[in-house]
Amino acid sequence: MNDALPQERPAYHPRLELIPPWRQRWFPTNELALIIVVLAECAVFTVAGNRFSTTTNAFEIVRLAVEIGLLALALTPVIVTGGIDLSVGSMIGLSSVVMGLLWREANFPLPMRSQRR
Repeated sequence: MNDALPQERPAYHPRLELIPPWRQRWFPTNELALIIVVLAECAVFTVAGNRFSTTTNAFEIVRLAVEIGLLALALTPVIVTGGIDLSVGSMIGLSSVVMGLLWREANFPLPMRSQRR
């Protein structure tokens, strides 16, 4: 006769939900390992070189990363919308090699070339 009676379901308590640890909430795809590796690499370079952890070096790194940053900024909407174009990196490499050959072999003048002699 107990089969005819409806079964009672346990009450829902929102506080009893499982909350993942802070590491899984902040770094869901294990970026923490990458952060640790980068910090260890910076520590090694700081010990190995005497001018690695200076503001001058930080500004130089930022100055040299501008081209990659601008390229990433321009390609982000393309990648997000699904129109991925992987030929951009190849075109940058090809254009730099061609420009270097033209400058060296054909004496092609560079507009930003220093006029000091």
